[in-house]
Amino acid sequence: MRTFQFESISLLSHRDKKARKVSFHPHRNLIQGENHTGKSSLVKHLFVTLGAKPLGTLEQWDPQTVSAVRFKVDGESFTVIHHNGARSLHDSSGKLLKATDSHAV
Repeated sequence: MRTFQFESISLLSHRDKKARKVSFHPHRNLIQGENHTGKSSLVKHLFVTLGAKPLGTLEQWDPQTVSAVRFKVDGESFTVIHHNGARSLHDSSGKLLKATDSHAV
């Protein structure tokens, strides 16, 4: 069986003039915080960056946010970058492996 592990997510919002990076623990993670601190947005960005279309709306959601998710599959690191529906997949050295502007890939 293959293993999948999130390493980090980086977010850049031009609208909010904010950037943030969240690094994940290799074994367990808990996302907690007060209301309206970005917990749901963080999770939604993980889904959207990897190509999912989550249901529901978020009041503070910035759909123009640039996101980058680093993850490992069987110990090998990859990065997916997402902006405006376009995604690119890169290996650990930054080499482009795949680029798309569709959810169907």
